[in-house]
Amino acid sequence: VQTLGRSSAYFGIDKTEIFRSENKGILESFTGGVQFTYTPLDKLVFYFGGGIDNNNFRVDDVQPPGNEFTGYRSTYNRENKQFTYDLHGKYSYEILPNLKATSIIGAQLFDRTTRNSGFETYNFLTDLITDIGAGSTVGNYGEYFLNTKEAGIFTEHNFKYKSQYFLTLGLREDYSSSIGSEASMILYPKASFALRLDRYDWFPTKLISLFKFRAAYGENGQLPDVLSHIPLLWGATTGGYGAGATIVSIGNNAIKPERIKEFVGFDTEFLKNYSLEFTYYRQNASNSIVYKMQSPSTGLTETAVPLNIGGVKNWGFESLLQANLIHSKDFDLNLGLIWSYQNNEVTDLGGTDPIYAIANVIKVGLPKHEFYTQKVLGAKFDSNGKYDNPKATEDNVDFGNPIPNHTGSFSINFRFFKNLNLYLMTEWALKRKMYNATKRAAINGGNVPDYNTLQAQLGLTDDYPEILRLTPNTQEYIDAADKFAKMDVNYRGNFIEDAAYFKIGELSLSYSLKDLLLGSGFNYIKNIRIGISALNIWTLTNYSGPDVELNTTGSRSLVRGVDYFTLQHPRVYNFWITVDI
Repeated sequence: VQTLGRSSAYFGIDKTEIFRSENKGILESFTGGVQFTYTPLDKLVFYFGGGIDNNNFRVDDVQPPGNEFTGYRSTYNRENKQFTYDLHGKYSYEILPNLKATSIIGAQLFDRTTRNSGFETYNFLTDLITDIGAGSTVGNYGEYFLNTKEAGIFTEHNFKYKSQYFLTLGLREDYSSSIGSEASMILYPKASFALRLDRYDWFPTKLISLFKFRAAYGENGQLPDVLSHIPLLWGATTGGYGAGATIVSIGNNAIKPERIKEFVGFDTEFLKNYSLEFTYYRQNASNSIVYKMQSPSTGLTETAVPLNIGGVKNWGFESLLQANLIHSKDFDLNLGLIWSYQNNEVTDLGGTDPIYAIANVIKVGLPKHEFYTQKVLGAKFDSNGKYDNPKATEDNVDFGNPIPNHTGSFSINFRFFKNLNLYLMTEWALKRKMYNATKRAAINGGNVPDYNTLQAQLGLTDDYPEILRLTPNTQEYIDAADKFAKMDVNYRGNFIEDAAYFKIGELSLSYSLKDLLLGSGFNYIKNIRIGISALNIWTLTNYSGPDVELNTTGSRSLVRGVDYFTLQHPRVYNFWITVDI
């Protein structure tokens, strides 16, 4: 990142200067949870669960002083604490003969606190001391605190008649600190019905042992960003005229969650060792959360403000095919295939114009977050045949979407020699695009050799005299000009790339000590498993950036699928022990 972000990093600087740079991140984390159940009466159970996820993250970025650099150091610290609580009671009872019911009433709570701080200095007088206090000039510094809370109460009632007819009714009411004070309460109803067709005499149970048809209606919501409900948030600013305050964000105290409604499907088991689950859904989202730029004429800053406007319709399917090919005392082989498809269309923006953010757009008739900008067709030439800027479409063009239409995974779970278990999981995504803003910035800094070579071949720079200049009006010159035009940084469409991928996501090997525990006296321990695993092992993609699954702004803004100096997901190796009590 330092190399790409520094102007002309590929020439004029001794590589030993760059190699002295250090960027180190340290993550310390603790996750845990407890669960308790209490049964005061027959068929009445109370459940309590609690979880904690605490982590501390520190980043040190150091460039010692040398022949080319004056020295630089920055530190960043983030402390994050998350607590979750789940409390509910469940009672099972019989209403009529063959009509059984289960009722659940409960509550869930979530509390997260984040503290961030950062500090940077530069202009070090010596490379012997690179403590952050040794820099003679102070750069950016500041701190950040955030506390968000969510809570919900819910009830669900399940009815079963003759193990053939199933009905579920539920209701949930949520509270979140990210909801505006003027917004109404968040109430989510749901209802579902399922029918076991294989229970009828006419059904071919010899071929299909289970066939359950199900239909459901439900509502859920996507919560706003945690700062969206605050009308004005100010932050400290320092400058040549002293300290003051500037607007950090502009919110909407009437913001409420996006509401989504859905689906139908079926479950089946056939030929004894195979099962298939299929769900088709149609969702209509209302109160969609979009961020619209505030006009400077309001007297405030030109800032994106969250609004509930318009609607989006979504449709697609989810499927799961499982096969148990081998099943014996010492060997088991299970295969799993997941394939999902999704698509959506913006249906209404409440009469407002399309909303743009970098290369993404919210526009009626297009999917949400679509890449929509001008497309470079090739090069233009002057009367002498010399390159004269790109030739582009007058109107914006649909480039595709950062959210893939097709996603899936394939897994193999193989138990052999009774206690050894091998697990492999692959995953993929099709029809997906990414905006490589890192490459665009690197071209701006003169750090893409292909661009520099083309620029010299076309005679557009006096640099690189060793590169042969091409003759205008020749086919070789025209081809080079077309390539150069499609790298022009003034057109974002030049950097929207195919980002479909196939990856090996996980590989693990574990061993069960269950047989060794039998008769050992440790009757309170059901099993102990030890294992090793690797995550994010290998990726196949045409995307030219470092990682195909990145988004520089996270997942809550309009901007999606943008790779801008974003560090890639690491390959992770784990050694683990699990104990079942």
